[in-house]
Formats: sequence, C-alpha cells, structure tokens
Amino acid sequence: MSRQALVNDVLTAALFDGSELRGCGPGGFVEQARPDVVAGHGFGDLAALVAAGALRRRDALRLAIVRDQLVEQAAAGVGGGMLAVTARDAEAAASRLVERTGVAIARHDSPERVVLAGSQEHLEHARAVAALLGIAVADLPATAALHSRALGAAAEVFEWVLESVSFHEPAIPVYSSVTAALVGDDPRNELAQCLDMPVLWTDTVRALQSAGAARFVVCGSAHELGELGLQTLTGARELVDA
Repeated sequence: MSRQALVNDVLTAALFDGSELRGCGPGGFVEQARPDVVAGHGFGDLAALVAAGALRRRDALRLAIVRDQLVEQAAAGVGGGMLAVTARDAEAAASRLVERTGVAIARHDSPERVVLAGSQEHLEHARAVAALLGIAVADLPATAALHSRALGAAAEVFEWVLESVSFHEPAIPVYSSVTAALVGDDPRNELAQCLDMPVLWTDTVRALQSAGAARFVVCGSAHELGELGLQTLTGARELVDA
C-alpha cells in the first residue's frame, strides 16, 4: 500500500508498545491482525518498524537492550522519574504544574492523561502543587526522566548506535509517536529523539484516524493503549485487543 492510499480509505491500524518485542514478536501478530498502518507508543516505534518489515526483529531487540542500558546509566547519573496527570483536560492541568515547578511534559498520552518528567526534587514540588490545586497525579515506575532533555546525552549515544543498523522500506506505512506523522525514509532520527523528546501519542492516534483508520487493534500486552485510544478517538471507530 502506498502512503498516498492512506487518505479516504477505511483502514486497520495496529498499535504497539515496546513489550511486544520481548514476547512472541510483532510478526505473528501482524499475520493475524493484517493492519494497513502501524504506530508505536514511545519505544513501541521499534516494534512498529519490525511489524512493517522496515527493521529486523533481532536488530530491534539489540536496540532495545542498548536503550535500556542507556536509561539505566541516566538513572544512575541524573536520576529523576515520571508523574502521570489525570484530568478531563489533562493538558491544561499539566501545563499549570509545568508553569509552577521544574517538571516538563514527557508524554501526551490522551486528552485525559499527560505524563510529566523531572528530577525527584522537581517531582516532589509538582506533587505538592498538584495537591494544592486539586490535580490528580500518580507516580509511574520510572527511574529516569524519560522523553525529556535530561536524556539528551543518551539520545546522542543512541543515535550513534543506530548508524550500525540497517533499515528497509516499510511494507506498510509507519507513524512515529515523536512526530505524529509518517516515519521518514531514515527513521534513525525519530528513534533517537524518542529518548529526549515528548511522546505525541494523542496527536498520533488522531492523525491515524484523520488518515482513514477506523479500526484500531491493540497488540499483545499493550492493553493500556486501548484505554488511551478510547479517551482520544472520536466518531465511528472500533478498538479491539488482538
């Protein structure tokens, strides 16, 4: 399918998180779901590229291991963590915390959930301010400020590692959650940016729907993506677990 064929067609979009790489792999899932377009949340971009035939699974697994090591190094160095903001208008609530504390927006997960990242000191300040403002927040299991400028050095190293990996023309279109747009001819830049740039998942899901996707299939263990999708999608649509 050409990229131009996305427009005005009713498509099946497959949504991935990074856990699919460590399971049975995206290949079998794709054979079952037969998606027309794929997208990954954060480092689920790797699984999406594998599913589209643009990246070999063994290379994606190696990249995932390197990425985990870089995050561990960042955790041991600059440290930090992540905090989820849940509200009817999570963007506005998160922006209020960003304005008053030293945290940054790391993930735009849905209209009802935005994730913040920062140092432990800044996160503690954000929790206190959230309590004063009546904003619901919850700690996420992260030992580093992922998807923020704190991972800038890690992103530079990862970009260098990506140069040793071969990428191929995808068999189906792939959307990047860093740009909320079709992955370019060379996805290395987007993959590196996924460490130190925010995840634009809300915009990515909306872009898929605007491009014609009406059926969304959530892969393997990525059930949380289904909940986020329900919070984001509008109009007639179908969202199922594979």
